[in-house]
Amino acid sequence: MAHRIGSRLLSAPCGFRSISFVLVVWFLHAAAATAVAADADLIVLPCASTASALPASVSVPDDLHRHIASMLSLSATFRAQCRRIAEASKLLVLMRLDPALVDRSYKARTSIHRTTSGLLVAQVQLSVRTDPVEWIAHEIEHIVEQLEGLSLPALAAVNHGAWLTADQTFETRRAIDAGRAVVDEMTRAKRRRQRDKFVE
Repeated sequence: MAHRIGSRLLSAPCGFRSISFVLVVWFLHAAAATAVAADADLIVLPCASTASALPASVSVPDDLHRHIASMLSLSATFRAQCRRIAEASKLLVLMRLDPALVDRSYKARTSIHRTTSGLLVAQVQLSVRTDPVEWIAHEIEHIVEQLEGLSLPALAAVNHGAWLTADQTFETRRAIDAGRAVVDEMTRAKRRRQRDKFVE
């Protein structure tokens, strides 16, 4: 994981076209529960307050839909994360698979920017050569940290659950724990389902 909090939008191979694009997509999300983003490979899943679907403020590529569906179905931790995301009134999350991360030391990264209007824009990039479940939950937890107003530089300065990595990005213990918790919950849920089918 790599997590950046920037004073400006950070460029990336599959990054933002412009701030105006971000704002247009945001208003589309606010106007309808289901919307299609400007890029053809981005689909916005329906919003549901019960967290049976991703919040409308989160856009994901089609390749991740089956993983997201399993996470929502099997992980209470991920559903809680989604409820927290859904409660944020000024948040846009753009999630993409990024082939450029294959050669990196981390499997995912999030770049976060707050616009002058107060909109929090988070660009989540995930490696194409890994099971994305842990890293989706990991990066979503970083976004929740920012919604809670945590200062990762301040926490890192006092060695309180955050630190600066060799890649000059921030990592946190709670994001690591969240990702692992989702994987563990899904593994246990799948085992229970297999046992139930065997008993039947």
